[in-house]
Amino acid sequence: NSCEIFKKEAGKKMVFMGKISDTQMGAVALNGNTFFVVLKNSLYKGDVNNLKSKPELKEITVPLNKNERIDTIYVHPENPHRMYLYGFKMLCVSNDSGESWVARKKIPAISKIFFHPKKQDRLIIKSFNNLYISEDGGENIELLDIKIKYDPRVLFDYTNELRFLIMDSKSIYETVDNGKTFVKKGEIEFEKRNGNSVIVQDAVIKPDNGSVTYLATNLGIYKSVDSGMT
Repeated sequence: NSCEIFKKEAGKKMVFMGKISDTQMGAVALNGNTFFVVLKNSLYKGDVNNLKSKPELKEITVPLNKNERIDTIYVHPENPHRMYLYGFKMLCVSNDSGESWVARKKIPAISKIFFHPKKQDRLIIKSFNNLYISEDGGENIELLDIKIKYDPRVLFDYTNELRFLIMDSKSIYETVDNGKTFVKKGEIEFEKRNGNSVIVQDAVIKPDNGSVTYLATNLGIYKSVDSGMT
């Protein structure tokens, strides 16, 4: 129910800016010196520099319908003017740093959205066991020909914009044509260590080498140099 915000500038120490606290606080995000926070399923913004006193919050109008819920605020790393809100049955986009929002395609139940780190309009959306791709920020979506049984991760290749990996707890799949076709690359199998199962917690493709993949697990970091085959 609370969030502490720190500011770090190059060559300087981390500075505590202040704390946001509310019994019904939801998602929080920073965009420059502006912070966004969800309170009671409404979106507010404030100035990071005024956090040490009681922050003045301005409510931002978001086109929500009944039973829609904001779960996540996302600021695109390449273009901070582009922001997304998403949650149960809702997806909204902003092109003016969160001042105004437009509702996108209605999807039955959004559980996760993966945002391409370079192409601000490319999204991979998970709904139930289906994955959808959008090339226009969620205005139009296309069902991908792949079924995921477990919680997936989408790994975008910085060196090839048409390639990405989809990984669940058991398998790795690769596409080199932006999701038109998929090839199963391999199985994720780990031996137990000291009786403990290895659980994948995060994964990433090396930004300057698409063949190298790192998996962060509860028992250490694993590396693949053959695009996930081994």
